[in-house]
Amino acid sequence: MRRFIVLASLGFTTPIAAQTIRDSVVPTLGTPAIVSVGDTVYEKSHLTVLPAFVVDQSFSGKNVFARVTVSPGDKFVQVSSKSNLKACRSPSVDAFLKKLYDACLYDDNGDGAFDRYGGNEVQGGKSLPTPMPYKPSEFINPTSDALKQTVIFLGSTKDSLRLSYREFINDMARPAFTEEYTFPLGTTFPQTISFKSVKLSVTSIDGEGLHYSIVSVPAN
Repeated sequence: MRRFIVLASLGFTTPIAAQTIRDSVVPTLGTPAIVSVGDTVYEKSHLTVLPAFVVDQSFSGKNVFARVTVSPGDKFVQVSSKSNLKACRSPSVDAFLKKLYDACLYDDNGDGAFDRYGGNEVQGGKSLPTPMPYKPSEFINPTSDALKQTVIFLGSTKDSLRLSYREFINDMARPAFTEEYTFPLGTTFPQTISFKSVKLSVTSIDGEGLHYSIVSVPAN
């Protein structure tokens, strides 16, 4: 269980809810797809995902020293608690990495609506004037494991195909992992091309773009 300090000066620690590692491949294996020049041919993401919740209404209130303001679309990350459900919001990715929250909401009876609010993770909750409904969501934890691989269609000639392969961590390009490939093309289709343990079946190239499907992708 991963733990994080919310307010170092007070020495409190709170475990986050269970996180999962997810691989996402677009398009899915074997699905026919068409892309034009500049479009993404293939994308694989290796992400750490945390359960979160989104509210669809506004609220502003004061709890002791803290003013809590909530807007529609705000996302709250679930943390472990004695309450049925507790979720907290960070003002920025940097704040999240530092384990700092500016608001927490509580669903005490598990009815799908928050009942209490607090100004930070350690402040006791105060009753909301009316329950605040929420919807399940996710928060992508921006850690070093958040690797994303993309392949871009750069164009083709009658006898070659050009692709660009890029890797990202936390959506920041890694220059050392940006490469371009040129593949020879035969005169008949389908044709199979492989790179970085990714295998594509190219069924045709015409005015619409590259017609293909993903045959296989690398294991983690």
